[in-house]
Amino acid sequence: MIQKSFHENAVATANGTQVLVAAYNSVGLQLTGTFVGTTIFEGSIGGGEWVAVQGINRSTGEASTTATAAGFYVVPITGFGMFRVRISAYTSGTITVNGVFGHGLTGVPVDVSGNVIATLAAGNAHIGEVAAILLAGNADIGNVVATLAAGNESIGEVTANLAAGTKNIGDVDVLSVPATELHLGGVGGSTILASDSYTRPDNVTQYAAGDQVANGVPDVLEFAVSRIDGGTGVIIHASCTDTANQATKPDLRLYLFDTLPTIAADNAPWTPSDADMVNIVGYVEFSAWEIGLATAGADGNCVSLATNLQIPFDCTNGVVYGLLVVRNAYTPVSAEVFSLRLGVLQD
Repeated sequence: MIQKSFHENAVATANGTQVLVAAYNSVGLQLTGTFVGTTIFEGSIGGGEWVAVQGINRSTGEASTTATAAGFYVVPITGFGMFRVRISAYTSGTITVNGVFGHGLTGVPVDVSGNVIATLAAGNAHIGEVAAILLAGNADIGNVVATLAAGNESIGEVTANLAAGTKNIGDVDVLSVPATELHLGGVGGSTILASDSYTRPDNVTQYAAGDQVANGVPDVLEFAVSRIDGGTGVIIHASCTDTANQATKPDLRLYLFDTLPTIAADNAPWTPSDADMVNIVGYVEFSAWEIGLATAGADGNCVSLATNLQIPFDCTNGVVYGLLVVRNAYTPVSAEVFSLRLGVLQD
């Protein structure tokens, strides 16, 4: 789970912070402030074209692609690479939008209390990652007791033919598992990509060597790297994509921590405390850049790759934190976006 700020006391129309969301399938949004205006929930595959996405007002249960007042909303984002909350119309007041990204159940209707609404008849029924053929009889998706016949059965992402009677998928009572390679839940040994990004402020103020690069809030970067809370693994690859192609490229260093560090404001000198320094698990250099779109300035882009990394981690809450520091004098473009990805081998 990560937390992000899309707008902070906004007083004009704005696109807001664009967040990489490929690793998440839902976002909970809180809109605060007294305002007259319209916000639109939008998703995109790669940031080029944006489409409106329906969210659910948790107070009323109504679904809409827009919000015109303070409140709580849940938006399913499965299938999108990026997400933002755009202020499309503004008249007065201040608008603040904060979000929490996670892996909650999406794609099914819920009532105002957050309960799943579903009528399961005989035949094929699919709740979340659970696929089952439910025959006539007592069917209960939630607190589920199941008798699994001989054949292929898996507990985790469940595919099963359940005979007539009492069936329970969710809280599953397993009487016995034969001696095979079968397992309950995940056991690690997988490779994932963990991502986060910064959309820097709307200015072109030059950075000095040693300055912090951040968004306007500012937020600490958060990478969901481990399979479980307290999980371990190794960071083996990293990339940084820049939405600009300046003549003098930034020389960036991404510091990684196993505990939340103190962040400075964007374009302010990074002066870490002793307490922060002892929590560093490693850092990644982004100094060699490959030009993508060769147009100069804000209309171009480039990427820097760091391979053959061996950065082990052991994080209590499943997250490795990041701070981005520039190592040279760099003149940015307005609202420049730095998108960072970590290739992780999970234990």
